[in-house]
Amino acid sequence: RFDEVLVRHQVKYLGLMENLRVRRAGFAYRRRFEAFLQRYKPLCPETWPNWNGKLADGVSALVNHLGYKAEEYKLGR
Repeated sequence: RFDEVLVRHQVKYLGLMENLRVRRAGFAYRRRFEAFLQRYKPLCPETWPNWNGKLADGVSALVNHLGYKAEEYKLGR
């Protein structure tokens, strides 16, 4: 159970709304493939519990599974 008043206070206090505004404005968010895959791999059956290929391929499989369009993200080197 969540206390809505407490959750709103925490979101405001932690600056999460400002973080969302920055990201929606299109500023780049960078994270190494390994860290990204480690954090989000439970969201995709192909990458969970272990990914045994190239890290960039694992991230691609993950974002494709989540339904992101190619114009919504870019993978680095």
